[in-house]
Amino acid sequence: MKMKIVLNNKKIVFGSVLIIFLITGLVYPSIKFVQSAHDAWGDVGCRWWFDIGGDDIAEDPEPEPAPAPRRTPTPTPEPEEPEPEPEPRPRPVPRCSNQCSPAGRTKCSGSSRYRICGDYDSDSCLEWSSPKSCGTDKWVNVGSSYSCCNGGNECSCQNREFLDYYCSSGSCRSKVAGTQTVHSSCSSCDDGNWCTTGDGCSGGVCNSILARDCTDANSCTIDSCNDPQNRCDHDLKCDGSTCALGSSDYCNSCSHCSDGVCNCGETGATCPSDCEVPPTAEGLQIIGHDCCTDTKGVCDVHFEWTYRDGGGVNQEKFNFQVANNAGFANPEIDRTIPFSGSLGYSDGIKNNQIIGVRDSSTPDKITFRGTSEKKYYWRVRVYNEDGNDSGWVVAPSFFQTEPHAWPWPDFTWDPENPVVDEVVTFIDNSTCFNTVNPCEYEWDFDYTGNISCLSPLDVNSSDMGDTTTTYPDADSRIVRLRITDNDLGSNSYCCKDSEDFTIDISLPEWIETGGK
Repeated sequence: MKMKIVLNNKKIVFGSVLIIFLITGLVYPSIKFVQSAHDAWGDVGCRWWFDIGGDDIAEDPEPEPAPAPRRTPTPTPEPEEPEPEPEPRPRPVPRCSNQCSPAGRTKCSGSSRYRICGDYDSDSCLEWSSPKSCGTDKWVNVGSSYSCCNGGNECSCQNREFLDYYCSSGSCRSKVAGTQTVHSSCSSCDDGNWCTTGDGCSGGVCNSILARDCTDANSCTIDSCNDPQNRCDHDLKCDGSTCALGSSDYCNSCSHCSDGVCNCGETGATCPSDCEVPPTAEGLQIIGHDCCTDTKGVCDVHFEWTYRDGGGVNQEKFNFQVANNAGFANPEIDRTIPFSGSLGYSDGIKNNQIIGVRDSSTPDKITFRGTSEKKYYWRVRVYNEDGNDSGWVVAPSFFQTEPHAWPWPDFTWDPENPVVDEVVTFIDNSTCFNTVNPCEYEWDFDYTGNISCLSPLDVNSSDMGDTTTTYPDADSRIVRLRITDNDLGSNSYCCKDSEDFTIDISLPEWIETGGK
């Protein structure tokens, strides 16, 4: 039989237990004193029982009333067992205090780490954790406020429960004025709308924070979010209301030919419906100086260019200017020539102009340069019948006039109808404009070839001024006079004149006699 006595009062002193043990041992000599495995001074109290024989009972049963004592013969005394030594009293655990509160609170640790309040050691008090990396978070919850850890424009840590806050100039700002999203009974959520982002819990309800950004940075599209299709739509609108005609987005995204505007690098060749091809002038050149004209002392300069129009529009007119300065201020020649049959009018037609260089400044104001280095510049502008023009097209180089006019050969002869062996006098009416050095004369009284300044002559006389000759037989004759001004250069600076006449056979003198 076992009798169990449970003592739950911590304040029962060890001596009381010993007295009970001694009294009970007198009645039940075979009693055994057993201590439970519980801590002596724990919250569950002290548990002692006495083994006095009989069946075992379950450990820690509810207390049962002790049986009434019965009379038994006095047993033969046995030697008294020695009293067991009491176990040492456990040393009380020292009290602790919290280093932080409440559990779960976070604070910054440096600019990119934070600590969490919790119980991390053997006691039951709260203390700060070791520093943890902020990772992708940018905020930390500091009590009831939010602070930027580094105090700058970028936050260092962020409590994920407050994703609707952002850092601005070192201060916390809410993305939704006056609100904050706090996780209550969930850690993450999705509101099921593809067109929202940043979904979070507020009072246990999942709410979206931001609308999905569907902007494609193209000013020619109308951007929208399509939740049923889980996509962003970008409707192209190219009428100029959303983006400007000719803008980069318009040219890259829209079909611009036939929009009525010549833009986006279009030309008359690539988009004739939008771009009228302006005419142009090509191949500007001076094709010659004719200084041996029928007008004494005049040197004609010949200009030529080609009219071009890729659209095939006919020429209407042109402007022609010559000036003694590259800026064409107060040009000496300023002509507007309307279309006429002498110009030609279609693409590829040659246009030309002639100016006469003189000693005087009239009528074209282009004069011989004398001893100066006078230069002249020229340009043209052509127009088509649609009113489009080429703009001024400047000749690739300037030109210079001669120091003075070229020689002007001129002569007559006497008698007007010479005969065989009759002396013919050639009267020189020529002019040499070289006032420093005389010109060179070459007479050919019976020329049969094609005279030129570079071709040799059968020179019969080099007389400057009048000269004479006779012809031994009757025939048609050609007389040529070539005059060269060597101060202008080589023999190419010469002019020539020729006259044709006939030498007749002289008839014998006759005397009329009377007949019989």
